[in-house]
Amino acid sequence: MPLELGNKIPEFSFFDSNHIQRNSKEFIGTKTLFAFFPGAFTDVCTAELCQLDSMINIFDDSDVKVVGISSDSP
Repeated sequence: MPLELGNKIPEFSFFDSNHIQRNSKEFIGTKTLFAFFPGAFTDVCTAELCQLDSMINIFDDSDVKVVGISSDSP
């Protein structure tokens, strides 16, 4: 089921870059873009994250947090 602007996301957990488990509930009340990608250092990862990086000023100006989540192990 695709999400649309304003939909609530399902609760999920993930590990951050410091190997600390985080939860999607932490981002309630913030504008957050969760970017899921299959694996670090893959072509998909590189292309997707480079595209997001090129738009980071737009996200910053709009107070949008960008959280990249990989299916890699922590």
